[in-house]
Amino acid sequence: MKISTKIILGYALLILLLVTSLVYELSLIRRMQAVNRNLSNIKTRATQYTLSSKDIEQLGKHVRRFYVTRDPEYLDQSQGQLSRPLSEDLQKMRASDPEEQRQLDKLRLLWARFSNGISDGEALLQMSPEQFDSWIALELQELESQIDLTLAANQKAIEAEVAQSARAGQRAEWVSQIAAIIALGLSCLVSFVVVRSISRSLQQLTHGARAVAEGRFSYRIDDSGDEQFSKVARDFNLMATRLDQRDQLTREYVSHVSHELKAPLAAIQETSKLVREGIAGPVTEKQKHLLGLSIECGDRLSKTIRSLLDLSRMEADALDYELEKQDVRDLVKAAVAEFEVHFSQSNRPLKVQLPDSELSANCDRDRVIQVLTNLVDNALKFSPAMSPLEVRAERVKAKPEGLPSAWAERVREGAGGYILITVADSGRGVPDEHKEQIFEKFHQVKFGKKVAGQGVGLGLVICRNIVQAHGGAIWVEDNREGGSIFSVLLPSAAEQPVTGDSPTGAHRALQGVQPA
Repeated sequence: MKISTKIILGYALLILLLVTSLVYELSLIRRMQAVNRNLSNIKTRATQYTLSSKDIEQLGKHVRRFYVTRDPEYLDQSQGQLSRPLSEDLQKMRASDPEEQRQLDKLRLLWARFSNGISDGEALLQMSPEQFDSWIALELQELESQIDLTLAANQKAIEAEVAQSARAGQRAEWVSQIAAIIALGLSCLVSFVVVRSISRSLQQLTHGARAVAEGRFSYRIDDSGDEQFSKVARDFNLMATRLDQRDQLTREYVSHVSHELKAPLAAIQETSKLVREGIAGPVTEKQKHLLGLSIECGDRLSKTIRSLLDLSRMEADALDYELEKQDVRDLVKAAVAEFEVHFSQSNRPLKVQLPDSELSANCDRDRVIQVLTNLVDNALKFSPAMSPLEVRAERVKAKPEGLPSAWAERVREGAGGYILITVADSGRGVPDEHKEQIFEKFHQVKFGKKVAGQGVGLGLVICRNIVQAHGGAIWVEDNREGGSIFSVLLPSAAEQPVTGDSPTGAHRALQGVQPA
């Protein structure tokens, strides 16, 4: 089912429930209005009954005065009361309650009989005093009793209407509460289903986009189902497949071209060296200088080709590592020794601080030396000519505070903690926005003028892959004294104390160098 269909159906049910509840409550309101009108009518009748009782009492007085005084005026007053609206009101009154209506009908009959009895004055005068008193007392008593009965029925009708109104109010309250609970539950359910469908799909797309951004084009997301997100997922997988194919072709092409260039370049370099040494004939000093420049450029090109070949093998998982227990102090010394001529000729300060105890790690000797030489070479390239360079190695029990969270989750636990190697310089440093990007392919920090001997941005990528293959971490931070420091963290092997001849130094908070 489509996401849009789920949203429409869910909220359609919610709206239908709310509309139904509203219609029901409106009907209850109309019902309660009708009840209020009935109550008003009933109370009006009760008032009329009370007034009728007083009129009947007054009528009885006039009839008695007529009988005693024989004065026709009293009879006329009695006849006038009979013609007043009392009779009309009794005839017009209608009760919704059956019992009240029955008592009202009896009252009409008694009133009609009494009215007929006093309409003939001659007949009244022919009665003896005893007969007249008996008749008038009986008629008035029956009328008053019937009015009381009618009032009682009216009161019961009022109570019934009030009870019905209360029940209607309770039903309205109950229905409102139930509707509110159902509406709340339904809205939560609809929102949960919709949000779950969207968030799960977006999470998959986010992970996929992050994987592609990291260069893992083989990543695929679930594209089952007929929802819109499934269509997006299929398009995403198709995009990733094509990117993977193009990346594979690019790697194969770069690997093939690099391999094809390697042999001719080696031949050119060897030929240039032979010519410079005069084997092919006499060479002037100017020619030797030019041949030296050519050989130096060939060395840089050869290093770039080796980096491309190494990177191609790493991306194809074809690079083998010979992991053996090594003393990292020896690896640091070997890496620094490759730059011994440079430091001696340039008189550049170099400070190497290694502990007396052995720093054992299970690693590939040549690959770790490759990482360290790359970092030292970067420090030399991206720092002032006579600025000092500092290389340190030490054992730490826990992961350093500056270790990025992305690396902290992937670093393998060591038997005796970790070995931390740092290479610090006093160069321009690495801007914060580039601290992670410099470990990506072909990424370089631009400072305007290109640095002499600057590579193409592959050295740090190779370092990252090598360190990652060893279960370690590599990152860059700012140096407190200016410049940068690169840190390499490797899992430590079992510690074996040995005596070293290198000076001991306490590790300071250092930070990385600029990328190649």
